[in-house]
Amino acid sequence: MVSCFSTRYTQDEFTRQYYPTSGPDFHLKLLTIQNRGVKLILWDIGGKANESSAGLVKTYLSSANIVIFMYDITSGQSFHSIPTWVDLFHLNRKSSTPTYVALVANKGDMEHQRVVTLERHAKLAQSLHLHSFAVSARTGDNVSENLA
Repeated sequence: MVSCFSTRYTQDEFTRQYYPTSGPDFHLKLLTIQNRGVKLILWDIGGKANESSAGLVKTYLSSANIVIFMYDITSGQSFHSIPTWVDLFHLNRKSSTPTYVALVANKGDMEHQRVVTLERHAKLAQSLHLHSFAVSARTGDNVSENLA
């Protein structure tokens, strides 16, 4: 799911073949921000949040400038793992530089199969002090707008 989002954002493509992230993966996008070239690297460390995830968080997220915690609106399990991921992030955070941290609901095009309500999403984002938005990697809705 996150890989689909990363591919949509960096290449403006979507593939129907979904392979769950089995290890860290990255995607690169070159941007121009305030007339300067910027290299954006998206690290996808998806999967279940557990003790072994702490090492991934420490390695890949401890000094990140932007962190996105993404879940599938059709999966309660992916939503329920978000607080654990956020806790791991905060426990392993090294940098004091401000970080943009967001809760992102993916699969907005599958509203008819929604399991996680908008209210639950908003409540979790507020309780964890996260920015919040929804996207559809399949259609591309809100993908670029929220990372601009």
